Amino acid sequence: MLVGVLGLLLPSCDLDRYPTDTIVLERALETFADAQQFRNGFYSFIRSLNYGTASTTTELMSDLFNAAVGYGLRGNAPHTLSEAFPGAGEVSGIWNTAFHGIAQINSFLYHVQNLSGLNEAQQAGVNDFIAEAHYTRAFLYTVLATHFMPPISDANRNTANLGLPLLTRFDVNYRPSRATIQETFDFIIADLEVAQTISVIHGETTGEGATRASRHRITRDAVYALKARVLFMMRDNEGAVRYALYLIDSGRYPLVSSSAAFTAMWHNDGGTAGASEDIFILHASPTVFGPTMGIFGLFSSATNTFNPDFIPTQRVIDLYGAGDWRLSTFFSDGVNQMLNNGGMNHPGIRILQKFPGNPALRPAGAPTNHAHFAKVHRIAEMHLIVAEATQSAMRLNVLRAARGATPIFASGEALRDAIRDEWVREMIGEGRRIESLRRWGIGFDGRPPQSRYAVVSYGSSEFTHRQVGPNQFYRFTLPIPITEMRRNPNMVQNPGWGF
Repeated sequence: MLVGVLGLLLPSCDLDRYPTDTIVLERALETFADAQQFRNGFYSFIRSLNYGTASTTTELMSDLFNAAVGYGLRGNAPHTLSEAFPGAGEVSGIWNTAFHGIAQINSFLYHVQNLSGLNEAQQAGVNDFIAEAHYTRAFLYTVLATHFMPPISDANRNTANLGLPLLTRFDVNYRPSRATIQETFDFIIADLEVAQTISVIHGETTGEGATRASRHRITRDAVYALKARVLFMMRDNEGAVRYALYLIDSGRYPLVSSSAAFTAMWHNDGGTAGASEDIFILHASPTVFGPTMGIFGLFSSATNTFNPDFIPTQRVIDLYGAGDWRLSTFFSDGVNQMLNNGGMNHPGIRILQKFPGNPALRPAGAPTNHAHFAKVHRIAEMHLIVAEATQSAMRLNVLRAARGATPIFASGEALRDAIRDEWVREMIGEGRRIESLRRWGIGFDGRPPQSRYAVVSYGSSEFTHRQVGPNQFYRFTLPIPITEMRRNPNMVQNPGWGF
């Protein structure tokens, strides 16, 4: 069994020293209350990689956004797909954050075995904590696989050094090598098999012997949602559809039925309990919330204008029909609240306002802090998985009807392309575009802007006219961070990237 080390994975740690926080965990995990406290930390690990850099990095790499005038080089490395990407903070941030969480979970799983003197109810609780730990580790590895592992194919699934280091316990001296892609996915699925033993089946009314819980908890339904996503990444369409349909057909997560409810689901997070479509949504408060998506929609209440670093391309805006609720919910109208950058107003430019900040999470009297109850799993993704895997116009139109959009009547390549466009319409800004392009094996040909005067370097091959063809598909897989390559002699860089 492979073993791992927190000291190896955090840039500020000394490799010759036993990490202090692991000593604390060993000494602190002595009672049921201790285990419960550490279990609460699992949600922090998920929160840290659900919005923010983990989502925005791959969106900026894609064809969906333009760098706005005055973006200040924020997000420059991913947006330009620069050769300097291995040294970018976005790359090391995602890698280190995920492996920090994995190391903490591994230490928890090791030490929780030593708890004794538990009553029956406490033992049942600990069993659920263990299931939650395995879900969280699977989630973190899925984030890493999405970013740092090439997409699977029959040709590469068993090739050495293309997967991830598979870490299961703490060892300060270990320098991990990479597993294969197939071994990595097998590891994730094995974690999810343990996670689905959790006693809480879903987050709403009881049934099937389920314990009632909120949508803010890891439940068996959340495990199934992640499993559907992972199986889809593995090209196991049959398995992905099976779990996705289970969640859809359960009736527990109905699609919203009005424009007002749809806007409330995003701008107000559907209230403190979450919206009907949310399978798993992370709780937040004005003082405790995760990374935000402000890079897409920085807003000045003083001037009633936006000053984001990145704005949607014209192609994105053109995807939405006039009656599609997502157009008015996800984007500013470009008239009442305009883009202002470079000291100029740019009327008519639509800004991504999918994540404007939940008013309930703002300090009293303060402007938006862009904080949200971050959505981890929602039923719309399950509908998209089924539509793509089965190439079903009927399944596609179920989702479109719940967005106020007109039905699509198509077949063959036209249907295939319509489903691909629907992934953009529904998932814009959530970090799913590059994953989709990798799955489809296609690149892109430019980023046409809404206005050439509002974006950086119009006509540049790195910005508005960026192209990614077959010989550059490797750029859709993030490089292993330079810091990791330097401190681990057994690590192998992803194909195509230097160092």
